[in-house]
Amino acid sequence: ITLNNANDFSTVSVVSGNNVVLNDVNALDLGASTVSGTLTVTSGGALTQSGAVTAPNLAVTSSGPVTLTNPANDFDTVAAQVNGAGNGLQLVDVDGLTVGTVGAVSGIMAAGNVALTTTNGGALTIDQPITTTNTGTLTLTNAGLLALNANLAADGAIVQNGAGAITTTGSRTLTTTNDAVTLNQAVTLGGDLTITTGTGPITLNSTLDGAGNLTANSTGTTTFAGAVGGITPLTSVTTNAGGTSALNGGTVTTTGAQTY
Repeated sequence: ITLNNANDFSTVSVVSGNNVVLNDVNALDLGASTVSGTLTVTSGGALTQSGAVTAPNLAVTSSGPVTLTNPANDFDTVAAQVNGAGNGLQLVDVDGLTVGTVGAVSGIMAAGNVALTTTNGGALTIDQPITTTNTGTLTLTNAGLLALNANLAADGAIVQNGAGAITTTGSRTLTTTNDAVTLNQAVTLGGDLTITTGTGPITLNSTLDGAGNLTANSTGTTTFAGAVGGITPLTSVTTNAGGTSALNGGTVTTTGAQTY
């Protein structure tokens, strides 16, 4: 199904389709829809929904805010480009979700807040970068494992507040513009992790393990609420000399240097 002209719909519902392309010059509401392949949506205004959407692959390009928060949504891989100052993305998925590449869209870029939520134990896998501008925050609510396989860069705070643990692969960076980074669950490093927040605080509210180098660059306070390297020692820990480090978890174990 391909409807890629200068269309102007109010609500579109796809009862059944393989690969579906929808283009709307203004706002668009998605009714209950079932797509077996890729759903590609372009909207000139807000993208909302009045029914649950099922699609293995979802690509969104929007010039308005995107709100896809029906608790029965079921996507596998999503990618989104949300343009226009203050326009963000809210998305809820009933199980596991991957931020990846779908067609011509890769990762998530938004000019406002981004909030991704998985439920029912679903993992949240970040395989392509997520970037926000215009003071946009990034909130990751992962019911299952949060796998950080790509970098995060926000012009607002970054918060992980789901129940699932966190893993990283490769050399990962988490960056904000003088805003906080808060990771509430246990982190296992699969490589080096650099967190850069300017004046914003860095808070790790659980344990931190894994054979990688941790660099925490903040002129604010970096807080380790749990043990560091208690199960698997880190290679090294380096915090910004211009900031303050609070070691509240007891021990910090590394195989190499610790610099505070």
